[in-house]
Amino acid sequence: MTGRAQITDRVDVPPDVPAVLVRDGNDAHLRLSVLLALHAGAPGEARDEAVDPATPWRARAAAAFESLRTRGNAPLALIDPDAAYLSPPTGQAVFDDATNQRERAQFFSSVLDFGAEHGWTFVRSAPRPEVTEAMDARRIATATEHVASAELPDVAPALWPLARWMVAEGRAEANHLHRLLSSADDPDDALVAAYEDLLDPETRTSLRRLALLREAHPINGVIGPFGPGEDGLRRLSSAAINLLRRSGALTQLGNGTVAIAAPLRDRLARRQALVARDETQLLRSELARTLQSNRDPEAALEAHRQAILGGSLQLALDTARFYASDLRVIAAQLSHRAHAARRPALYREAAAVYATIVSRFDAEDAYAWQYLGFNLERSRTAPDETLDRQIADAYLSSCRLADADSYNPLYHGRRLGFDARLGRDVRSELREHLARTVALHGRDHARWLILPARKALAAEIWADLLADYPWLAGLEHKRLPARSQGDGLEV
Repeated sequence: MTGRAQITDRVDVPPDVPAVLVRDGNDAHLRLSVLLALHAGAPGEARDEAVDPATPWRARAAAAFESLRTRGNAPLALIDPDAAYLSPPTGQAVFDDATNQRERAQFFSSVLDFGAEHGWTFVRSAPRPEVTEAMDARRIATATEHVASAELPDVAPALWPLARWMVAEGRAEANHLHRLLSSADDPDDALVAAYEDLLDPETRTSLRRLALLREAHPINGVIGPFGPGEDGLRRLSSAAINLLRRSGALTQLGNGTVAIAAPLRDRLARRQALVARDETQLLRSELARTLQSNRDPEAALEAHRQAILGGSLQLALDTARFYASDLRVIAAQLSHRAHAARRPALYREAAAVYATIVSRFDAEDAYAWQYLGFNLERSRTAPDETLDRQIADAYLSSCRLADADSYNPLYHGRRLGFDARLGRDVRSELREHLARTVALHGRDHARWLILPARKALAAEIWADLLADYPWLAGLEHKRLPARSQGDGLEV
């Protein structure tokens, strides 16, 4: 595993070689930086900085690579690197969290560069064309070719064991399976659906429960936080675990752990929820509490993710051993509830979560600063100079940090809209930003700047702008896409 970097589809990592399982999610780059530093980095200040929850992202990424460089060409296997791929934001991308998207894309590219230079092995169970292209550009050699049989057209290699088991066990006829997958719009999804239909209810439930886990977990009568001898939501049967292993749903990793391959987890999550939403959140909170006492890094990362998805703010804070930027999820839920119930106090609670992110975890999180201001503004029920200063400072911090990477018209539109509500004449600054937005992104993207500020503009200011930019009239009754509004609210 030393020497030239290589690609394989075989999860046969030697026990003495660190194996890092890559997963998707908004925190994919944070999670990967922690695991790389812990599993492949050398002990010292750089590694400590890379795993410190208070380290801002830029410093964290730099420290992770510094820690890795001190190890030289030490072997490492990166499993399912395609799962974390995110293309950089383009001119058509939503501006809302472009900084986060860019950071994820840049980090992934840097990981490929480093791995290619230091002879890592990339285990790809579900190759994506964009990643194949990126690896080809770095001349990473393929050690084993993907050779799909006639029965498995266009199916992710990680799912091939499911089809082989179905045919070998007499659960499906090879020709029928071939016709099914050949005619499907999404062959991966069709195969997972056919596989699930063949499972007994207990095994199907066990599979869906295990699909909630993102990390790899040791198996020794139990799997991670699940135990076959327990009652309730965390119960799995031994027979179900054994069947899932035999049929290939659980991938045995070389370091004595098992995991559900990325394409199977993805399809299971998309097909249907495990149980009712409230019950799923209860299960996630139970999983977080169970994993919380485990000092293993993967378990700690899993505990925090389950706490976030379980909606428990205090548990999420308690489990934030390495980072906590995904507290945004809980903050956004509070903001949704505030909007639906028309309760300004809930906006204040959402703002408090974003304030926690920038004060305790990442002072350079432009998104968190933006939505600190956004939610404080919506909690404002009467003039309040102290609150107004907090809102203005949050918006300014967000714009400054976001613009350090790439100009963000949406954030400036919200900031100028708030200034206009306070009675400031923003026409000069609005003209300046309008010219910059059009120059960088074209007229169509002017809506990201104008619409957040439009309702706050005095009639004479809007008329003045229309006189010089008559095409702005076409934006009068438009709305921004829901995804761009962060918390799903009107801008």
